[in-house]
Amino acid sequence: MGRKKQTVVKDHRIAFRVSADEMFLLTAKAKRDGTTVGGFARKKALSGIVRKKRAQVLVAEMPFDVSTFTELRRIGVNLNQMMKHCHSFQVPPPDDLAPLLADMRRVLAKALRPG
Repeated sequence: MGRKKQTVVKDHRIAFRVSADEMFLLTAKAKRDGTTVGGFARKKALSGIVRKKRAQVLVAEMPFDVSTFTELRRIGVNLNQMMKHCHSFQVPPPDDLAPLLADMRRVLAKALRPG
């Protein structure tokens, strides 16, 4: 007598790594559930809690001009790269950094001010 024909072919594979402790826990839970570790993981993955993504802010809802936001973000990225370099090589930040940060705060405050 051979194996029963499956009505649904499972030909896709999903793999993930777990620690030894997590494997022990999964094995114990699967055994308690009367199934294999793969079957238990599949059941939990397919019947688990699905959380909704946070709503994205629409451009029309932004309280300031998008180009201002984009420019501030670019400046922030550059500042972050500069500070990462300073921390990596134990170099003090440039002396003219404080006025630049003050200007950024002023522009951001102006952009966020209701208007």
